[in-house]
Amino acid sequence: MACIKLNLNVDVNKWLSGLKATLRLGCFSCNCFNRTGGTSSNPTQQAGDDVPIIESSNCCSIIRRAAKKLDEANELMSRAGALDPIATVGPPEPTLMLPISHQSPVGIESYVEDIVGYVDGGEGNIIGIYGMGGIGKTTVLKRIQQHYLLKHTIFDRVIWVVASKDCQLKRLQMNIAKSLGLQTLQENDDEQTCATERGQQQQPRKVVVFTTRSEIVCAQMKAEKKTKVKCLDSDQAWKLFEQNSDGDVLSSDAGIKFVAEELAKECAGLPLALVTVARAMSGKRSWEAWNDALHQIRDKHEWTTIALQEDSLVMYKAFKLSYDSLENDSVRECLLCCALWPEDYEIFKFSKLIPCWIGCGIIHEFNVINEAFAKGYSHLEALGAASLLEKCDSDKVVKMHDVIRDMTLLMVSGLKGNKRKWIVKAGIGLSDLPRQEEWQEAERASFMINEITYLQEYGAPTFPKLSMLILHGNENLKTIPPSLFASLPRLTYLDLSDCCITELPKEICSLTELQYLNLSDNRIIRLLIEFGCLSKLEYLFLRYTGLETVSNGTIANLLMLQWLDIRGIPLASDWWWDELKCYKGRHQLSVGIHINATTDNIERLNMLPLNVSVWELILDGEHISKLPSYDLGTPQWGCRATNFEMKHGPFGQGGYRAFTILIVDNGHIVGFFGWLDMYLNLLDDS
Repeated sequence: MACIKLNLNVDVNKWLSGLKATLRLGCFSCNCFNRTGGTSSNPTQQAGDDVPIIESSNCCSIIRRAAKKLDEANELMSRAGALDPIATVGPPEPTLMLPISHQSPVGIESYVEDIVGYVDGGEGNIIGIYGMGGIGKTTVLKRIQQHYLLKHTIFDRVIWVVASKDCQLKRLQMNIAKSLGLQTLQENDDEQTCATERGQQQQPRKVVVFTTRSEIVCAQMKAEKKTKVKCLDSDQAWKLFEQNSDGDVLSSDAGIKFVAEELAKECAGLPLALVTVARAMSGKRSWEAWNDALHQIRDKHEWTTIALQEDSLVMYKAFKLSYDSLENDSVRECLLCCALWPEDYEIFKFSKLIPCWIGCGIIHEFNVINEAFAKGYSHLEALGAASLLEKCDSDKVVKMHDVIRDMTLLMVSGLKGNKRKWIVKAGIGLSDLPRQEEWQEAERASFMINEITYLQEYGAPTFPKLSMLILHGNENLKTIPPSLFASLPRLTYLDLSDCCITELPKEICSLTELQYLNLSDNRIIRLLIEFGCLSKLEYLFLRYTGLETVSNGTIANLLMLQWLDIRGIPLASDWWWDELKCYKGRHQLSVGIHINATTDNIERLNMLPLNVSVWELILDGEHISKLPSYDLGTPQWGCRATNFEMKHGPFGQGGYRAFTILIVDNGHIVGFFGWLDMYLNLLDDS
């Protein structure tokens, strides 16, 4: 959804409609970067409120037309005083951190009323909410938070902090300080300093309400009130199941309704299980499909082999039914990959999650990278519809419920007879990798977002089955031992992004099976010629590195390369041109690139070989508006989606983005952003 804020007192609908209509024809799939130039052959059309659309649809003409629209807006503003204002006061800013559901969650209002009454009565300041995973503790807490966000008479601030199983006290303290606006606390302060009271003679009242699965934790936290959230009774359970099912299906067949009621009973009043099963069955319209699901969830032979406690077994049955009900194996594999991130982590969909799916080979068989993203969007929708991924405050991120993540990890590594073997120790404060024997047989390993500072030496081949290694977000990891690469003979996916690596050893050439390599956000300044030996490399990310030197032919000779991201590198470097002009790959190469907006560089873009497509282009420079008019368009440039960005442009100030366009599939504009006294939702989460 695009959220628009206009600082004008006049009706600019006509102007905005004209701008959108103009942009709608800005399809870069027709004549982008065409070396012969020219404009579209489409005749002038009318769109919106009789606003003419001009023929040419290349980037520069779009910007010229946008500039013209800005002039029109300025003229409207200058005449605003003579007009009756349509609105003198804009809409208020949103005040809630979490959305309020129009439908009250089943079975929790009594808990909310009890705790709110206790807080309002001033009886105590520490309240613990406990119960099994998936019982609805977080839902109760959200309703309490929403109540006090609306009712400001008691507390000046209401904050929300997530503390996962292995959270660190220091990180938790810093998150609270940030929420309270305490800028005086620093990352290098010790825990005692962070906990110190600020010298106020009269402290305001502070109330802590927390959730936990354990009653023991409530005692350790010295909770003055402990509230246990219990399973729903049969009537409440059926009501929740109905709310998350297709009502038309349930009412259309008495047999289906009977089986649905039996399925609801199998969920034992556990809300998350009820929702998961109901959503899994929402697309089923035959009695046979419903009855088959009931047999599956009651299959004693299947479940007796799983040594789980009863409450966990109920949830695992529900999860397995939902997992098996997903459309295909690709969507299932996408779900499993989400568990590689830390617990309660908000995952960026477009810069992290979908690239992971592409790099794992789950999404494949595409011509340009934007076709792969289109498949990724579809998989995200399927997982969201099944309630296996949750929406967050921002549309740019998703996350897994911690119980769903537990069930996913159980499936991939915790059950006997598993064909898969993953080790996931993400976001738990690790300072060293686990002992070699703990993950020697692993197929995938995620140690992202920890505090690992060095990697020990290994012998070869230490990890004969490992295909994926993620070390992203270990910000103090500076060096990679040469022996590591020799110990990974089957590695296909390596993520070293957001570390502090300055150089990779030449032994990287031993990773002969490597297909995905992410080195973004490191301090690497050169690529050695040995990189050219990565003959199976398909995806290479070098974004926001300090890369200045690339040995001739290093990238040009990566014959299998399909996606190259070199945005945010030093603008003065010309190695990108030397490599791309000689690219000899077998596939269409999609490139994200950030270049200095000089006449020479623009002309170079016109001369890119036909097997190089620009996936995202950022032009940066102080004199963009003084450049000659170029027809920026190429038949091979991003025929599905294109991001175009200019800095220091005719509309921008300083380093702000001046104009960004995202076009998806045949020129249909999904979203755009202009620095024109209005703000629209950006789909790019980078």
